Amino acid sequence: PNGANTDELADMLVENGIIESKGRFTFLSTVLMHNNKYKPGIYSLSPSMNMNSISNMLINGITTSDGFIIPDGYTVKQTAEALDHVGFADADTFKLVASSGIFTSQFDFLEGSSDLEGYLLPGHYEMSKDADEAMIIAAMLYQFDEFYTEEYRIRTSELGLSTRELVILASIVENESKLDKEMGTIASVLLNRISAGIGIEGGMPSKPLCSPSREAIEAVLYSEETDYLYYVLAETLDGTHIFTSDYAEYEAAKLAYEAALEAKNSVVEK
Repeated sequence: PNGANTDELADMLVENGIIESKGRFTFLSTVLMHNNKYKPGIYSLSPSMNMNSISNMLINGITTSDGFIIPDGYTVKQTAEALDHVGFADADTFKLVASSGIFTSQFDFLEGSSDLEGYLLPGHYEMSKDADEAMIIAAMLYQFDEFYTEEYRIRTSELGLSTRELVILASIVENESKLDKEMGTIASVLLNRISAGIGIEGGMPSKPLCSPSREAIEAVLYSEETDYLYYVLAETLDGTHIFTSDYAEYEAAKLAYEAALEAKNSVVEK
C-alpha cells in the first residue's frame, strides 16, 4: 500500500510466506540503500525468489525500458498475471494460449506435451507492448530452446532423464532452495533417491512446479557428488538445510525444525 515503510513491507512478506526472516530483509534493504525506494502496487512474488530479487522487484517491478523481466520460479499463472499488471498481456488470453498446444510441434523439448509449465524460461525479454500473447510465449520458448544446448540434452540422457523429468526436478530445486549455494546439494539428494529406487519424497510431480532458473537446471545436470538421501530445513530458520544419509538423523532434524518454527510462531502471535 501507499506509505508502507520497510518494516511494514517486511511484515507483509513474512505474513504471506514470501520470506522467513524480517530481520534479514530489513538488513538487506539498509545495506543496498533500498529503504524509501519501494513502490506501492501489485506484485507477483514467490518464496523461491531470493531476497535480492524480491527487493529489486519491489523497486523496479518487472518492466524495463525495452521489455520485461520474469523472475526465477514463476508459474505460468504468475507470469500471466504479472504481465497483465504492467500492460504487456491479458492474463486470461495468455493462459489460454499457453494451454492451447499450438507450440507442441514447434519445440522438440516439449516432447508432445501441450502444458508449458516449467518451460517459460525466467529472464530479461526485449519486447514491444505491441507483441501479442502468442508472440511473448514463443519468445520465451525460443529462449529455453537456445539455453537447452546439445551438451545439456546429452547430459540429460546420461542421467537417465527425459527433458520433462529434468525440468520437474529443477523446479523442485528452485522451490526448495532458499540459497543458490545449496541448489547442487538438493539436486544430488533428488538424484540419489531416484538412483537408490527410493523415489522423491511425496512422489514425482506430474508436471513442473514452476519455471526453474538456469541455475536450478544446471544444478540438476551437474549436481554435487554426495551420498545424501534426505534434507530438511534447519532449526536456525535462516533458510539453510540439514543434509544427511541417515533417516534417524533426518527425523531428529525435522522435529527440531518443527519445534523451532512452532516456538517462533507462538512468539509472533503473542
